[in-house]
Amino acid sequence: MLNGILDAVKSLIPARVELFHPLVVHFPVALLMTATGIWFLAIVADGFHRDAFAKSMRRGSCLLMGLGLIAGLVALKTGELAEDTVNQIICDPTITKDHEEWADWAMVIFSSGLATAAGGELISMIGRFKSSLNPIRTIASLGFIAGIACLTWTGHLGGKLVYEQGAAVKNAQHEPCPD
Repeated sequence: MLNGILDAVKSLIPARVELFHPLVVHFPVALLMTATGIWFLAIVADGFHRDAFAKSMRRGSCLLMGLGLIAGLVALKTGELAEDTVNQIICDPTITKDHEEWADWAMVIFSSGLATAAGGELISMIGRFKSSLNPIRTIASLGFIAGIACLTWTGHLGGKLVYEQGAAVKNAQHEPCPD
């Protein structure tokens, strides 16, 4: 019985290391985009003077953003593990490098935005400097927009790797690379 369960679990684990990246990469994308959406819904709630609701949404957004960043670190590491294997079968390895750089920038920008947002929330918990919160939230919001832009371009480059270059596609029909 136990051997059957272990065999079932082993069958779920990819034998090819480059397949771990697509398994985990969608979690940070979903978490970071959802967190950003909730952040902007909190801004709308602020406009309607729903202060307690907006505060809970902002804090929930920060929590999801933190989880997204942790998942993003896992995605970056699995991407590094897949890079050598993928670069052996694609024609243009510069796309892999660009994909990684944009992912790094997205993580840095989201981290900065989260630090700014969390700092603003900490200031609001202290209860002082209420008039200074709007610029802090504006800076965090701009960071989240820039993070979404970087994340979107990272996804576009990842799509190019898979759908144009055949990265990590088993039994892909590869045409010879142009000289």
